[in-house]
Amino acid sequence: MKRLLGVLGLVGWAAAASCGGESTSHDRGGAARAGTSNAGSHGADGGRSGAAPRAGRGGTGGSSGHAGGGTSGDGDSGGATAGSGDTGGSGLVGPGPCSVEPAELDGLSFDVELSPGDDQVFVFHFVDGPDGLEVVIGSDGYATRSLLDVHAGKLELVGNLEIRDDSGFGAWTSDNGKYIENLELCVEPPRDSAGRLRGKGSALVIANADDYEDQWEEPIDFDAGVDTRAPSFPNAMKLYPLEPELIPLSEPVAPGASAMLSEPPASLDPIVMAGTVVGFRAPIVLPLGLDSAVTASAHDLGGLRLASSLRLSTDADPGVQAQDGFESELHSIDYGYPAELVHGSRALEGSASLFLPAGAETVLHLTRPSPSAKLLRLELLPEPFLLQTSANIVVRAGVIGGTKIESFAIPFAADWSLDGSLGAAGAGGGGGAGAGSADAIAVELELGDAGDDVLVSISTPLIEESSSAVVAAVIDRLRIE
Repeated sequence: MKRLLGVLGLVGWAAAASCGGESTSHDRGGAARAGTSNAGSHGADGGRSGAAPRAGRGGTGGSSGHAGGGTSGDGDSGGATAGSGDTGGSGLVGPGPCSVEPAELDGLSFDVELSPGDDQVFVFHFVDGPDGLEVVIGSDGYATRSLLDVHAGKLELVGNLEIRDDSGFGAWTSDNGKYIENLELCVEPPRDSAGRLRGKGSALVIANADDYEDQWEEPIDFDAGVDTRAPSFPNAMKLYPLEPELIPLSEPVAPGASAMLSEPPASLDPIVMAGTVVGFRAPIVLPLGLDSAVTASAHDLGGLRLASSLRLSTDADPGVQAQDGFESELHSIDYGYPAELVHGSRALEGSASLFLPAGAETVLHLTRPSPSAKLLRLELLPEPFLLQTSANIVVRAGVIGGTKIESFAIPFAADWSLDGSLGAAGAGGGGGAGAGSADAIAVELELGDAGDDVLVSISTPLIEESSSAVVAAVIDRLRIE
C-alpha cells in the first residue's frame, strides 16, 4: 500500500507532530562517514543533521490459513506426520518428524533466508528458557526473541515481532522495519542426518517516508540448514568521533563477548539486545587520525567463534583551529556541505567568520589554553531560509579520550519568519537555547573531562521534503575559557 500525502496536509501534520526536526545531509562530497545507529551514551540532544535511520514498532497481526498435511488419515488427529489427516498445519511436511521438545531443540541454530532470493540472512536460535521454548532471531547488529506456541505438532510464532529496524527520527518514519506477522516452524533436529528448519508465514514491511506511506506484505517460505557461519565484524569501519556508533556483528553472539582497541588501548562497550551481544561501541571520544586494530573474543549462540579481524579508523586530523575568531586559516572536517570563511559585512566580528550552509556538519579540533579552562563558548547567528517544520542546530563537544559528549540544541519552530522575528514558539528547551531574534546566540558548553584536546561539531538542518527546513549559520568567537 502506497499513499502519497498532499503537501498542504503534510505541512500541517509536520508542524504539529514533527519529532525533533532531524535533518538529512546525505552525501555532500565531504568526508566519508559510516552509517550511524544513534543510541549514544551522550543522551538526547534534540536533533542531528545527517542522521541515519533508526528503530520503530508497528503493523498489525494476522493469521495464515491452514492446509491439511495428510495422505491417508485418521481424521483430525492433529499429528505432525504424514497420514494424520487434517492436521490444521500449513503443509510443513518432510522426510523427518517435527520436534517440539524444548530439551531437544535447546541450543540449535539455523541460517535462514526468509524467502527465496532474500539478500538478508537471519539466524534462528532456539532456547529452552524459564518460561518455555524461545527463538532468538538476529542479523547484522540486531536481535529479538519470542516465546513459541505449539500447535498441531509444530511451533508457531504469532504477533508483530520486529526482526529488522529501519526507522528514522521523524514521527512518520518511526515504524519502519520488517515484522513477522505469523510464522509456523517445523524443526528436524540433527539426529541421524543434518538438521533442518522449515517455515511458512507472512511478514509486514514498512518503508514510510515523510511524503508517503508505503507498506506491503511478503510471504515467508524457507527450508534452512544448521548455522555454519562464524560471526564476523566488518573488515574495516570509519567512525564519527562525536557520536558513538554501533560496530555491528554479523549475528548476535553470547553474553560475555569482549573487544578492545589496540591504540589507544580501550575496551569497547558491548551492546546488548534480547539477551545477546549485537555489537560494540567506543566508550571514549576517539582521536582524529585513528587507525587501530580490534581484538575480540566472542562466539555465536551456537558456539561458533568470532573469526574476522577489524580495523577502526577516524578521518585525518585537519590540524588545530586557532581561537582567534577565524581571523586566520580554517582547519575543519566536513561531513555535510562544506563550511567556509566569510568576510566583510557577513562577518560577525573582525574581518572573518565561519559560515555553515544548511546541511553542514563541521568538526574542529581545539586545544585548551590552560588546565582550568572548562567552558566552550561561541557566538552563532542563524540564517533561516525556509522553515515549514521544526528543526535544530546542534553543537557538540567532547575531550579526546574522555567519556562525555556535551550537546547544545538550538530549536527553530515552523512559525519563524524569514526576517528573523519569531512567532509563538521560540523559547529554548531540552538543554538548548531559543532562537528568538536576529541577534547572535551565545552558546556555552561545560567540558566534563580533563584533557588538552577537544573536538567540536556544529550541524545545521536541511530537510528537503514537502515540509522543509533550510537553516544556515554564521559562527564567531569560538574559544575555550
